[in-house]
Amino acid sequence: MEFKERPIPFKEIVSSGQRKLLTKSVKEIYSKRKEDEYCLGETAERLGKRSHFNYMIANLNAPLYTITGKNDTLIFDNGFLLDIEIIKGGSFPSDYIFSTRPQYLIGMSVPPVMTAQVASNVYDQWLSKI
Repeated sequence: MEFKERPIPFKEIVSSGQRKLLTKSVKEIYSKRKEDEYCLGETAERLGKRSHFNYMIANLNAPLYTITGKNDTLIFDNGFLLDIEIIKGGSFPSDYIFSTRPQYLIGMSVPPVMTAQVASNVYDQWLSKI
């Protein structure tokens, strides 16, 4: 299948607000990362530890890394991402009413925009030719 959606860099969805503080162990590894290390697991490994492999640093010029169901794994500006950033990054409507933590539901879901694109492409490339 071919998708023609343009990537959405984090700088287009970054929001202002009070970020949840990093935990002590995350803060320790984060403070020792190199500028080009976007996975704290890389930093931890360089320091001789095998940990923090699913903690990722949001890059303003790139789309968000995979949003997982585990809370507080995406980091920006010395804190964890805001719920609204997770919601926008997962392509959910900003007024969606979540029955559980947004990061959990989004991390366990197929993004709505992707679902729409898959359905559209299935129709265009297969079903319309029947």
